[in-house]
Amino acid sequence: MSTDHSSDAEMLSHLRSQSVPSNLNLISYPDIKPNTFRRRRRRLSPRLSFAGELERLPLELLHEIFSSLDFQSLSDLRATNFRLRELIDAFLPWRYVRQHALDTLRALTDTHQISQIDSGQLYAMLRSDRCVLCAKYGPYLFLPMCHRICFNCHYHDPQAQLITVSAAVLRFGLKKSQIGLLPKLLSLPTTLRRKRQWLVSVARGRELGIRLHGSQKAMETYMQREYSKRQQKWIKRRSEWSDGKRNGKQVGRNPRQPTPLERLPPTSQDPYRFAASILFPSLPHGGSVVQQGLYCAGCEHQSFEEDGSSLEAWLELVDKKRTSYSAEEFLSHVKKCPGARRLWWERCEKNSTKNQDAL
Repeated sequence: MSTDHSSDAEMLSHLRSQSVPSNLNLISYPDIKPNTFRRRRRRLSPRLSFAGELERLPLELLHEIFSSLDFQSLSDLRATNFRLRELIDAFLPWRYVRQHALDTLRALTDTHQISQIDSGQLYAMLRSDRCVLCAKYGPYLFLPMCHRICFNCHYHDPQAQLITVSAAVLRFGLKKSQIGLLPKLLSLPTTLRRKRQWLVSVARGRELGIRLHGSQKAMETYMQREYSKRQQKWIKRRSEWSDGKRNGKQVGRNPRQPTPLERLPPTSQDPYRFAASILFPSLPHGGSVVQQGLYCAGCEHQSFEEDGSSLEAWLELVDKKRTSYSAEEFLSHVKKCPGARRLWWERCEKNSTKNQDAL
């Protein structure tokens, strides 16, 4: 491939594609504004310019303290006086996350996650560009666990699934009083689901269930025992309902049978997939350019051409179509991608340019 920067930029522009479906339940804020946090209505006086005992601490230790605070706490602390405002404005996680990922802070606030994620943890995800599950480029942030994740892992991996609080109680043998041990997320209304619900991560719920019961087997035994109890209660209520209806009494609605354990969420048809994720930029260490991830138009073109191939080959092409790359990875990928090479050659022949030897 040519090392000419203009040629690379031309290929990035021509061979990139927005191949991820636009109808996902992703959280998005097209018209985000800087005033994300609640602001205290208080005028700061220049006389209140002393940070108290924090002034005695070394700057490195002070930044360690700031890293353990969430962004709402930092915002409240920043509103205290001018000196703390100066210190927090010089804090890199505060500055870079607000500069490049303001919509993520808004999403954390709206889903009631803002107090559960430390600023240092979110900044570490901004400085990384790797999916925590497969180590490929991950353009999304999974809010419940504050993990960077790619599209394919989000779509296929059970660790990226969500479940309602009521379903988590049944699925993992939890009591309602124990749900408070799980970080909860309030879903946002979408075109598919207008009602907001409290959701928890399936991975976190399973971890808590195993920790409380001692093992996976003990948790499953408890769940089966509880299901048997619910089934017996339902049989009794159904018998009473049938007797009352036969005798002409007003018995109300037919008692609902308990959901079998194998039909409890999570299932392959996850209605909340992507409902707690947002596009998240990356600013890797040593890099000065913010990246959002690139998709290959050649892979998308191939997936449409190979409709007659085997199911396994077609699914592999679909996964490639949904794979995101950094700019460096993208230029390396299009060298080897048959679809991208074909698209580039077609473009060069059409425009009669000198770039025919670029690939």
